Amino acid sequence: MFYTRIMHVPTYLLAHISSEMRSEIVQYIVVSGAKFSILVDESTSVVNVQSMIVYLRTTCDNEVYEFSGIVAHYCGYCSCST
Repeated sequence: MFYTRIMHVPTYLLAHISSEMRSEIVQYIVVSGAKFSILVDESTSVVNVQSMIVYLRTTCDNEVYEFSGIVAHYCGYCSCST
C-alpha cells in the first residue's frame, strides 16, 4: 500500500506543475496581448489507438516558445481514456 502511494506522487506533482504553468502562460498571453497560434492534431494508429495533441506557439521577450500536450487518448480496448 505504501509503495503504491509513493509511485503516484510524481503524477500528482506533474499535474500541479503543469496546471500552474498553464495558468501563467494563459495569463501572460491575455495581459500582454501576445500573438499565438494553436494547432490541433488528431491521429489514429494502425492498431486503432486514437489521440489528440494540441500545440501552442507564442512569443515572450522576442523568444519563441512552443508547448504541446496530449489532451485525449482512447485505445478501444480498455477504459484508458484520458
